[in-house]
This record gives sequence, structure tokens and C-alpha cells, in this order.
Amino acid sequence: MGAAAPSADIDFVTEAWRKILVVKDRPGKLVRRHLEVCVFSYLASELRSGDIAVAGADSYANLHAQLMSWDECLPLAGKFCGRAGIPSDPKQLTAHYRAALGYTHNTDLSLEEGRPILRRRKGADRRPSALALEDAIHQRLPERGLLDILARTAHPLGWTRHFGPASGSDPKMRDAMARYVLTVFANGTLLGSPKMVSVAGVAASL
Repeated sequence: MGAAAPSADIDFVTEAWRKILVVKDRPGKLVRRHLEVCVFSYLASELRSGDIAVAGADSYANLHAQLMSWDECLPLAGKFCGRAGIPSDPKQLTAHYRAALGYTHNTDLSLEEGRPILRRRKGADRRPSALALEDAIHQRLPERGLLDILARTAHPLGWTRHFGPASGSDPKMRDAMARYVLTVFANGTLLGSPKMVSVAGVAASL
């Protein structure tokens, strides 16, 4: 155990941290090594949540300036491909990966203008019993909108408790549950947050 450090203000730590930081037989003293781990743990958490920033952290070197140029890579390409076990010829390399990825056997996959296109595979016809079950479900369940379902389940299940900023600043958010429901709806439907904000603005003006 590290030497005891002078007393410090540790009001920000949890009770679990406090139990291992305070030296039991020396009131007012803290375990230095444990204190260092605690401080850096909290610092990392605050950096992730954005509650703390490091001056100058937004200045980065140009990554592309540190990479090799194509003229430097070209003489080494053959040697690299040999070690990687792949052909160095472009046509042979394309054929190699088509075979490895099963491209030639997948009739639903095609290349159009250099882009892979995967078509939806048509499933087999459903059995009459499955169709009857689907019809019975539709008759017994009322039709509801997806946003209505999310809102109705958020209150009794409380699934929005799994969301929130890493800083734990939920109380600072106005109507946090509604915001979480709208966020899940926007991302789950691939509508996206910007479009959702636009739709909400139009709806509010009506």
C-alpha cells in the first residue's frame, strides 16, 4: 500500500471509493496510490462525458502527412501481397475475393457501377396456418402508431433509464423521457435526428 497522502477534499467520490481511500488508523490521511487511481478514473469519465476539456486537445497533426506516398508503396505491394497470401494482379485479386466472399454463388448480390447491390431475397410462400394466425392477431390487436407504442411502454417499463449522458446530468434536461422516446423513434426508423427536429418544428407550427 502506498504512503499516506495529506488530507484532501474527496466530497466528489462515491462511498465505495471513500472506504478504500481513507486510512483507517490515521484519520484525515488518504492512501496515495488509491487516490491517484481514483482521480484518473474520474478524470477519464469526465473527459468521455465532455464535462472536462484539455486545453489544446483540438489541435491534431495531419495524419495524411505521416502516411507513405503511393510511389513509396508501389514497389512494396508485391512483397506485401506475397506475405498476405493474396494475388498482386488486380484482376486476380478481384477474382480471389469474389470466390472468398461467395460472390459467384450469391445470385442476389451484384456489382453496379462498382457498388455492391444486395437484393432482397423472396421468401417461400407462408402456410395457411401462419396466415390464419396473422389475421387473428390483427383482429384482436388495435392498430397503433410506432411512436404511440414507444410512449406507452416507456412509462410502465421505464426503459428510458438505460439512456442518458455519461455525466449523469439528466436533471438538467427538460422532459428527458420524451426526448429519449423521440430519439429512439428517429434512429429506429432511420429518420435521423435532423429530420425529426424539422418534422417536430412543422408539427408545432400547425
